[in-house]
Amino acid sequence: MLNSEETLAQKFVKKWFWLYLFTFLIGPIGYFIKIIISHDLSVWEVGMIYGVLSFVTLLSAFNDLGCTESLNYFLPKYIIKNEYGKAKYLLRLTLILQVCSSVLIAGILFLLAPWLANSYFNEPLIVDILRIAGLYFIGINFFHITTVLFSVSQNTKLQKWSDFIKMLATLAGTWMLLFIDQWNITNYMWAWLSGIVIWFIFSAYFTYNQYYKIYFKGVKIEKTTEERNSFFKYAFATLLTANIATMLSQVDMQMIIVLLGSEATGFYSNYLSLLNIPFIFIAPIIAFLFPVISELHWRNNTEKMKVIHKEFSLYLSIVGIWLSAFLFQFGEPLSILFFWEKFRTSWHILGYSAFFMVFILLVQINFQFLAGTGKIKERAKILLIALPINVVLNYFLIQLFGVDWSALAVWLSWIPLWYLSYRATTPYHGSFDWLSFWKNLFLAVLCSLVLYYIIFYIWWNDTTKWWAFFIILIAMTINIIIFGLWNLFMIKNAWKIIKNNR
Repeated sequence: MLNSEETLAQKFVKKWFWLYLFTFLIGPIGYFIKIIISHDLSVWEVGMIYGVLSFVTLLSAFNDLGCTESLNYFLPKYIIKNEYGKAKYLLRLTLILQVCSSVLIAGILFLLAPWLANSYFNEPLIVDILRIAGLYFIGINFFHITTVLFSVSQNTKLQKWSDFIKMLATLAGTWMLLFIDQWNITNYMWAWLSGIVIWFIFSAYFTYNQYYKIYFKGVKIEKTTEERNSFFKYAFATLLTANIATMLSQVDMQMIIVLLGSEATGFYSNYLSLLNIPFIFIAPIIAFLFPVISELHWRNNTEKMKVIHKEFSLYLSIVGIWLSAFLFQFGEPLSILFFWEKFRTSWHILGYSAFFMVFILLVQINFQFLAGTGKIKERAKILLIALPINVVLNYFLIQLFGVDWSALAVWLSWIPLWYLSYRATTPYHGSFDWLSFWKNLFLAVLCSLVLYYIIFYIWWNDTTKWWAFFIILIAMTINIIIFGLWNLFMIKNAWKIIKNNR
């Protein structure tokens, strides 16, 4: 299931082929769906539907009791040692816990829907939306357990295939509603739920046929109290952290719902969509680090782990610099291009947070190392320190300046997160190439200023959708060319380092 003969080059290049093939297919589909919804619905309605989904996402961070991530940490050890009986025991235990907790939480959400609609969301008409979201919640969590083996075995092909099927099914349902002129919040929720169902069927079929039937079907379950206790300790610490990115992003969304209402939530949800554009391409890299680091940890290969931390910290820092500059310049035409004129305010929110992107990238690297090496308690402690900072900043900045400054509050809280996570991963640090970092920072700022004055003082007028597309295309092309030429030597060196680490 795991190939010990693969080099880092094979792990990070061969498998990335599938990650990025499907990324280029899945990414646009997600934005097509958001474009359709933003066009058909008002800002208030968009805020309502994504506010409910945010609430469900927040619940899902706690639903599996931390067991799914715990599987990602423990299963590689058993697979390497061919101890499939122990792996089967943990898989069955996780499945039972997740099914029970999913049904319980969804049942509570169904019963409390009228109270939540009136007292929390202040929207009495969304009771049915909340109940459909409960079914969506069950589907999401069933899917996680069926796909955990794709992640553990580093089968990026099946992992991304299942994501692609889900997005394609959701797009088909959304497009059909537009075609038959039956679009509203309720119908869109049913369309998304149908995508989850198709997604689950696909992933369950391949999980059974390519993993369970081959590796686990005839294997006797091995129960060990010591291993089970270690599994639950890791899972409980994971539950406390509840996925750092999800936790921090959803807490601010919920505070906006309560303090400012649905219209502000609509602007904020599309700001998050603008911010997530670069993460379509970066997230697969970061997500793939966990199983690789976990495997290297169990093989006691510290040197390769140091290489990964050093190189990824440098390259993602540089990428973060350029992405921050680009989003700050062209967030306004991006918001018009993707989400129409009525969502221009989403750009204002983006402007307050664009320059902090480097921190979130570095935090994600550090957190993958902490999780992959079993230091999940350290991650929990860091979150417990940063979360109150985030909540306090959000409360005061939202009250004083509205939705625009909520993003700034979130991103300011990522600075202590980065510092604390950096200190916690000291054993895996290498020398950082500050010269390359400062050179890229200087050039990115210079290019930003030049492009800003050319585009916004010479070409900029009343921006139409097609004119926004033209501006973005030119600016993106110029940035990519300059970035590639400036960092050509570094790119070649990165490939050489990874290729030679066997």
